[in-house]
Amino acid sequence: RDINSIVIGQDDKERDVVVRVGRYGAYLERDVDGEPQRANIPEGVTPDELTPASAEEYFERSGEDGRELGAYPQTGETIVVKDGRFGPYITLLPLEGAPETEEKPKTASLLKYMNITTLTLEDALLLLSLPREVGKDENGNVITAQNGRYGPYISRKVEEKNDSRTLPEEKDLFEINLEQALELFAQPRRRGTAKPPLADLGNHPESGKAIIVKDGRFGA
Repeated sequence: RDINSIVIGQDDKERDVVVRVGRYGAYLERDVDGEPQRANIPEGVTPDELTPASAEEYFERSGEDGRELGAYPQTGETIVVKDGRFGPYITLLPLEGAPETEEKPKTASLLKYMNITTLTLEDALLLLSLPREVGKDENGNVITAQNGRYGPYISRKVEEKNDSRTLPEEKDLFEINLEQALELFAQPRRRGTAKPPLADLGNHPESGKAIIVKDGRFGA
């Protein structure tokens, strides 16, 4: 445990703030009144970038109760934003006195351009509106805009088979209309289309091969 721990400093109460690696990735930990307090480290942040000040922000974000944003109009349930194991997300809190059910509360992950500390009720309601029905094609197939594991896309079911197209940007989830969706479906489905490089750094001095920066599935 000691070998796999990195002390990044002390907080304002002189408590050691430690980075540890767990089953689901790196996390922060400190001792608060004899009990461990933990916080997730966002994907892409490495231990050498952390300071006690930035760690404090993550501890605040990882509060178990989350931050209340307001009421969900359809049910009156409270919407809260939390920082979870797989990133920030919103969820609905059951109403006080409501009977327990096996149905999981409605949740939605934040989009890449959203920030957990500045997220508003309006943002949360947009997320809860997904998947959004865009309209129907000429054969009556319902077209929906959804946010998936690999990004935003539109989908429809044609003869019991899913037909989908990738959306260029996340904001298109809320803005694309039926005409634009049909135009996308009219285009051939692209698989594994290479993105243009972000930068060309020139040739390697020994091999002569070009060195480029690319935007990949897990970042640049």
